[in-house]
Amino acid sequence: VFGAALEFTGAGKFFLDLSQALMGAVRGGTAKVAIIATGLFGIFTGSAASNVIVTGATVIPAMKKTGYPGEYAAALVACGAVGGSLSPPIMGAAAFLMAMVLGVPYYAVAAAATIPTVLYYWGLFVQADAFAARHHLKGLEHSRQLRLGATIRTGWPYLLSLLVLLVCLFTFRQQAEAPFYAASVLIGYGLLRSENRFTLRTLGQFIISTGKYLADLTLVLCVVGFIIGSFYITGLGGTMSYELTRLAGGNVWLLLIFCAIASFILGTGLTASACYIFLAITIAPALVKAGIHPMAAHMFILYWGLLSDLTPPTAVSCFVAASIAGAPPMKVALKATRLGTILYLIPFFFVIDPSLVMQGSWWDIGVNFVTAMIGVTLIGGSLEKYILGIGNVATPVAAVWFVIGLMFVYPLWQLDLVAVGVVALASVGL
Repeated sequence: VFGAALEFTGAGKFFLDLSQALMGAVRGGTAKVAIIATGLFGIFTGSAASNVIVTGATVIPAMKKTGYPGEYAAALVACGAVGGSLSPPIMGAAAFLMAMVLGVPYYAVAAAATIPTVLYYWGLFVQADAFAARHHLKGLEHSRQLRLGATIRTGWPYLLSLLVLLVCLFTFRQQAEAPFYAASVLIGYGLLRSENRFTLRTLGQFIISTGKYLADLTLVLCVVGFIIGSFYITGLGGTMSYELTRLAGGNVWLLLIFCAIASFILGTGLTASACYIFLAITIAPALVKAGIHPMAAHMFILYWGLLSDLTPPTAVSCFVAASIAGAPPMKVALKATRLGTILYLIPFFFVIDPSLVMQGSWWDIGVNFVTAMIGVTLIGGSLEKYILGIGNVATPVAAVWFVIGLMFVYPLWQLDLVAVGVVALASVGL
């Protein structure tokens, strides 16, 4: 209901304008606008492909005009759109199912997804900035730049609705009522604004669209119920979990790789919700049995189940973006795989360190988040062969910085000290 309200009141255009006002003038501004816009648009759509269609039609041509190659522009938009499907506070039906399976409130799932989302989009920002620095790309011309204050004044009700949603979810813990309160703000805005005011026709279209969303969701939940029942009756879920554990031979890393591959394969042919439920029954128990925190285990399979949207041979989002950019689809998919490297690594990060999914003390969460941000900064820069504060680097040097970034992310303070020492030596030119 909240997503439909955002769509019908014109939130998509506001989010695009807000992104441009925030980042349009900086180095590589159009690419950063694309990242923010796809992330914001993901708030009210769980479909990465539709995210690409709406945002890509505007930001991909803008990126090409400022010097970004077509395949790079398309790949970056596809990466941002896939991340939008995993971004809180609204993460699609799969996140609600996860809350139900784990027996936790929805806000706990949304909170767990916050740090991984920040790390992923920060990694995209670092890569976009490094690419712009290497190729001397500038932002939008001053005459085309939107004013932040004017943009917020025209679209503040959208931000207010999001604030209402967050306060109701995380302060009052009203996960069932929160979206309706937030949607009421938007509907009131649509009825009272002077331009493009809601009419009876618009309200009718809004109600019909909401009904379609709910009907689709109901069908998915019915199918999910059949899947759950069949697995419990036949015992297939426990069998698959046992076989994966046996194949891994007690090696947690091998088990994670097997589960990642299985999740990816299933994600190529199932919707996000059906894929998650299947994996939650068949694979997640094996991860939990191996000692992995339940929240981290379920987030792991959710992420890897959605990665098929970005990875060849399916890569639906990449193919949609390629058609907008007029670029070869497979080149776009391969470029997106490299740009989305952080998204492939993040699930392993929070499985190793559950504090990255808000499990643990606030001290552990804060410290590990800071070191992870440093690590992602170095990993993102190394992928573009441009390290912030150093400049262009050769491929062997970039590989070294990539390893240092992994050391920062890995939750072991001894590795952090070694990484800090290496960075200190590099900063003084030794």
